[in-house]
Amino acid sequence: MRVDFDPGYVAPRHTHFGEEIIYVLEGTLVYEVEGRPPTTYKAGDVLIVPGGRDPLGEEHRPWQRCGARAIDHGEKEASVERAIRKTSRERLRSLVDADMKTAARLHADDFQLINPAGTALTKVEYLGSLKSGQLDYLAWEPGDIAVRLYGNVAVIRYRDLRFEVARDGKVIHRGPMVHTNLYEMRNGQWRVVWSQASGVITPP
Repeated sequence: MRVDFDPGYVAPRHTHFGEEIIYVLEGTLVYEVEGRPPTTYKAGDVLIVPGGRDPLGEEHRPWQRCGARAIDHGEKEASVERAIRKTSRERLRSLVDADMKTAARLHADDFQLINPAGTALTKVEYLGSLKSGQLDYLAWEPGDIAVRLYGNVAVIRYRDLRFEVARDGKVIHRGPMVHTNLYEMRNGQWRVVWSQASGVITPP
């Protein structure tokens, strides 16, 4: 049987006869069984409301008093999306400013860039070219950033409002590109893992 809760819904305390198995399809659920602290479950989690005996082997009534509360999944998701957009803009600023400390923090160690020419660059190669001045972002301003969340993974896509890049002191492109990036939450920080820029390189 499927049960849908509206965001913010709080179920009244009630009873279950026997064992019940609950699978969370989507969103986030806070579930409480009498005598135990509330537990938060997210999409893909399974919880079991036991009947008969509890794990300690103590006799109790063949029902459990419990309550459930649905977290506003939409509000939480919107907050995460804002954080990812902020991180993405912070990353672009660090590249334009050649702020290597910030850039290193926001790029995963296994980062890989596929540039418009189809060349794959590692984190060391990419940030190294920025540090040396071989690669120089003169301007990089993203347009609206679309975000798709998949748990601790996010895919973003945007088209530049302004984008200008130089190599070895010579401007090699001026004009918008389309970017697709994959971020992962690692050690409490959203970090870019894959990045691909698409478009026609247009010398000024």
